[in-house]
Amino acid sequence: MIDQIRRVGQDPGVVKDTLAQSRVQTQTTVEQLKKEKNALDRAILGHYERLNQAIADGANETAFAEIQEQNREKEQRVTEIVDEMTAVSSLLIDESDVRDALGRFDEVWTALSPAERAKAIHQIVDSIQYDGHSKELSISYHPIGIRTFNQEQQSKESATSC
Repeated sequence: MIDQIRRVGQDPGVVKDTLAQSRVQTQTTVEQLKKEKNALDRAILGHYERLNQAIADGANETAFAEIQEQNREKEQRVTEIVDEMTAVSSLLIDESDVRDALGRFDEVWTALSPAERAKAIHQIVDSIQYDGHSKELSISYHPIGIRTFNQEQQSKESATSC
């Protein structure tokens, strides 16, 4: 597996596939968040309608407080979703991120302790698939892990050069 990771940064096809996988994962996450936000927006609108109806019906303070609390929780989650969508979108990696992180893998790997190596593998590798019939090994990478790994290594290099 380590040999495959070493070669990844030098293989344009793997870099392209990694980027495509990253974009699909990001788009899927953003779409899921959008669906959740839309459902919450509809629920919030429903709560405002219930609140207006409660006012018209002369409901007591407890009913108002309950509706407002439900609404507050949903509005808070909408804010979290918007923040999450922004964060996920900002983590999109580009070709240079993949090439830099994986192309320098061999150099960085030798400098890592065993614990750091384990952390790096968990950070970069999403899953490993083996097809017994075709005898093919397939590794899927965490796109965000690639960027994080690259940033951590750059920070370490900056710290040691000071």
